[in-house]
Amino acid sequence: MQNFKWLLILLSQLVFSQIKTQAYSKKQIDSIISATYSKSNIKKAVKDASEAYRLSDEMGYGYGKMRALYSVVNINIYTGNNKKAIEYANQLEKIASEENNYLFQVFAWGTKASAYAYLGFFKEADSSLKTAESLSKNLKGDDFYYAMGDVYKRHAEIEEMRGSGPEIILKYDLKSFLSCEKIKNVYRRITVTATQAYNLGSSYSAVDKPDSALYYSRKAYSLSLKAKNPNDIAFGLMGIAEAFKNVNKNDSALYYYNKALPLFLNLKQDYQQQYIYEDLSSIYENLGESKTSLYYTKKAKDLAYALSKKEKGDINGTYEYLLEDNNRKKKNQFYYILIPFFSAFVVILFFAGRIFKKYHTERKQKEETSQYITEKEEQISQLQDRINDISKEVLELAQNNDPSFLVRFKDAYPEFSNTIEKTFPEINKNDFKLCAFLKLNFSNKDIATYTHVNVSTVEIRKNRFRKKYNLPPNSDILSFLENDHQASEGSPTV
Repeated sequence: MQNFKWLLILLSQLVFSQIKTQAYSKKQIDSIISATYSKSNIKKAVKDASEAYRLSDEMGYGYGKMRALYSVVNINIYTGNNKKAIEYANQLEKIASEENNYLFQVFAWGTKASAYAYLGFFKEADSSLKTAESLSKNLKGDDFYYAMGDVYKRHAEIEEMRGSGPEIILKYDLKSFLSCEKIKNVYRRITVTATQAYNLGSSYSAVDKPDSALYYSRKAYSLSLKAKNPNDIAFGLMGIAEAFKNVNKNDSALYYYNKALPLFLNLKQDYQQQYIYEDLSSIYENLGESKTSLYYTKKAKDLAYALSKKEKGDINGTYEYLLEDNNRKKKNQFYYILIPFFSAFVVILFFAGRIFKKYHTERKQKEETSQYITEKEEQISQLQDRINDISKEVLELAQNNDPSFLVRFKDAYPEFSNTIEKTFPEINKNDFKLCAFLKLNFSNKDIATYTHVNVSTVEIRKNRFRKKYNLPPNSDILSFLENDHQASEGSPTV
């Protein structure tokens, strides 16, 4: 009797679960997923997307599963959880392949490419994006333009992370925007062009075209209001603020930054918060409000430190994942080789040639991996040699953006410092600091990391330096100082 009672309870739960699942139609699930893109509460968006995935899985709704996963992938990208983004993108790619859906395969490989680039794995990023672009060729109409717009956008992101010139980044952002504008579906076109208009505005700022930068930033904000997407609204406001800041309209820049900042705080987008804090610090410094400037400098520095710790964990975790994935592939290859040996002797002979070919392929892969590791070790050795040539104290002060950095730099490089002051008698502290970073052979990405700004901002500062001190356009500032003014010196004076 007791067993019968438990059986009834179990059957009731199964029936209730089935009824609960059937209570949602595909249209309702689609609405839940669409709402996750416009939610400002990140935790709620992830929870709703996960629930939509569960419901889609229970009713065998593949399209719902893909959309829900893509939402989760994007949320992790926006919030800087790149390791998780890669894991969810792999899951999305698997389901999209099973569903024979090329568009979501493109999205999966594209988001993986961005996540790898943010973590510094550029080889994996390039390979992933190449796969995404190849898959796009299977699409037509709106899906093709949507996919290619996403591919070009990822190209721009990767080139920015790599430290490429702003003209290259602008080229890909413009291609992405033009591709998105060809989409006929009005809602989809508004949604994707809102994001890309912001990117295009930022790229025009980087090449010192303020009118175009402000135009596309305003367009991004206008389109994002129509799409009712809080993430795009926040980026649109930040784009307008950046455009005003770059033409020294500080009051207007402060107005839009103060509108964008609470949105990014609510969306938990730490990188954008860091950029805004840095820009606010710069604006208040120009306004002569040093106390407020120092306040935002500290906030930017604290946030940058927290993000660097998180990135280090993500990088280590991703590296371990790549090793595990490589080992898993090798293990599968081993089983594919081993299985024939348990078949008849005739089968072994038949497959002997193929096994021998696979052996050579694996050996070649190992040699390539060994060569890749050796090259990386050589790069690390060269980097270490460069660091050893510079005073450890000066390097650490530069990396920490310490206020006493310039004082110690002048002590370590007196001839170079004297040349700067003689060549540019009116040079200010920030411009001197830029010259010092270049003398230490810091790349654009290095300078961006240590001063808590984005790469495009560094390029803008270089362009302004050339313009301000009458240097030839696109000239190498360090070469100008060292070669044209005989300021070259080997090692720092310690």
